[in-house]
Amino acid sequence: MKRLILIRHGKVSSEYAGRFIGTTDAPLGEEGREDVKRLSNLLQIPESTYCLSSPLLRATETADILFGKAESTLELKAELEVETKIKPKEKYDLLSDIQEINFGNWENKTYQEIDSKDPGNLNSLYKGDTGFVFPAGEGIAPFFDRLRNFLKQINENKFENIIAITHAGVIRGLICLLMNLEFKDFFSFQIDTAALTVLDIYEPIDEPTTSSNDNFRGSLKGLNLFTNVFGDKR
Repeated sequence: MKRLILIRHGKVSSEYAGRFIGTTDAPLGEEGREDVKRLSNLLQIPESTYCLSSPLLRATETADILFGKAESTLELKAELEVETKIKPKEKYDLLSDIQEINFGNWENKTYQEIDSKDPGNLNSLYKGDTGFVFPAGEGIAPFFDRLRNFLKQINENKFENIIAITHAGVIRGLICLLMNLEFKDFFSFQIDTAALTVLDIYEPIDEPTTSSNDNFRGSLKGLNLFTNVFGDKR
C-alpha cells in the first residue's frame, strides 16, 4: 500500500480570484504564501518520500516553501553576504500529468462571464458529461487519462509515501478514480488551498473490471487537513 498526500497550492494573487485558472501561470498571493508557510511548520516529511509538483508557478512556489526553499534572497544576502538562492532541502520532481486542466477559452474567465456566453457547455460540464471538451482546451477523457498515467507511475516506483503539490481539479479527479466514482461526482468535493488530501492506494487488483480506472483502488483517509499525516496508516 502507498500513501498519497495531495496538497493544493496556496491561494493565488487576488486578481485571479473567482476565475477559471487552469494553465494560466498565476503566482501565489501574499495570503497564499503565509498559508503554505504555516502548513510547512506542521508537516514532517520522512526521508523515504517521493516529492512531486505540477510545473505551474503556483504549485512550484508552494513546493519551494514546503520542501525548504522558502528563504528570500534578502534573507540569504544578510546571512551569506551574497545575493543568491539556495537549493531546496528536499528534491522534488516536476510532472505535467498533475497540472491543472486546460480550460481553453474559459481561462481567466468568471463563472458569470462564461454563463452569459456559453451556458449550454457550462450545463454539460456540471452534469458530468465525460465527453465534454473545454472550448479550445482539454477534454475530460484525456484529463483522466493523464491522471491514470500518474497512478501507474507512482505504483511502479519504490516509495511508499508520495507528496504531490497540485490543483483542485487533479485532486478531485484522483479521488474519483481511486474511489471508483463517476465524473458526475467530481464537483462534490470542496478542495481547500494549502491543505492536505490523504489517499491510501492499494495494490491493483488482478481480476478484470468493467471500470475505466485501470483496477486502481484506494481509500480517502482525510480531506482538507492541516496536520502531519505520516505514520498513521490504519
